[in-house]
Amino acid sequence: MSQPSNRPPREFTHLYKGVRFPWMAPRSSLEALPTFQVRQDDIWLLTYSKAGTTWTDDIVNKILLYSGIRTDDDPDIDSAPYVEFSIGPQSNQELLSAAPSPRVITSHVLPEFLPTQIYQNKPKIIYIARNPKDIITSYLYHFKVIPIDEDYTSIRSIMDHFTSGNIIYGEWPCHVIHWWKKRHEENVLFLKYEDMKKDLKSAVAKIVQFLGINLDSKTITLIAEQTTIEATKQRKIKPKDYLLKKFNLSTDTSPFVRKGMVGDWKNHFSVVESEEFDKWYKEAMGDIDLTFQFE
Repeated sequence: MSQPSNRPPREFTHLYKGVRFPWMAPRSSLEALPTFQVRQDDIWLLTYSKAGTTWTDDIVNKILLYSGIRTDDDPDIDSAPYVEFSIGPQSNQELLSAAPSPRVITSHVLPEFLPTQIYQNKPKIIYIARNPKDIITSYLYHFKVIPIDEDYTSIRSIMDHFTSGNIIYGEWPCHVIHWWKKRHEENVLFLKYEDMKKDLKSAVAKIVQFLGINLDSKTITLIAEQTTIEATKQRKIKPKDYLLKKFNLSTDTSPFVRKGMVGDWKNHFSVVESEEFDKWYKEAMGDIDLTFQFE
């Protein structure tokens, strides 16, 4: 007799306009997103999934706290809600609409799904890019803790979905290339995950300057010390607990901050998988002058 499967049902993801989304980004929220009201003093953290969203959220929140712009550090309040999510009785868009300024808003959606006002009102946009092999590796562990789709169970299966654009949130090249081309716009700060790992203090200083906030070097150093991957992981990022509760999981197994290691893909990709991915990557990126540190 076969054992009962513990895989999630397919409805944990759904298709909207040809792109696969997780259940926590329902059709109703995606349909409402283009008309979401954007404020000029918003701070938007835009990333492809598993590219350092929670880490950057932690950094920005600390900057706002030390500058006095924010005074409430309640660990049970999501400091940067995903605008496309709807988990409880109210959607995050409804909660954000009632939130005081400045709002910190996160999103993984492709550019064409974002509110039209994001391009008109020009809020501050911080974009974090990460090498895609480490994104796939991070996905592997994320999906082990929070199962999203029955096909996302190995490097091979995740890589195949990633390169075909059938992974949740859609095509990575379209996401990263769009914001790379906008990196010179005054309201866009484009950072690389790997550079942040190499010199976090410099990354914090860039974000502080970009946000137009005055903090001395001592405070910037303190923020960098308090927001390393290791420090962020130890605090367990309580605002994300609502997702863990959905799957009856402990915060000790939270997938939102894991190793944060650059080049961890080498411990997971086979030689063949790596070579296949490299070929796809070269074709997908074409002549775009964006490069990544892969190890």
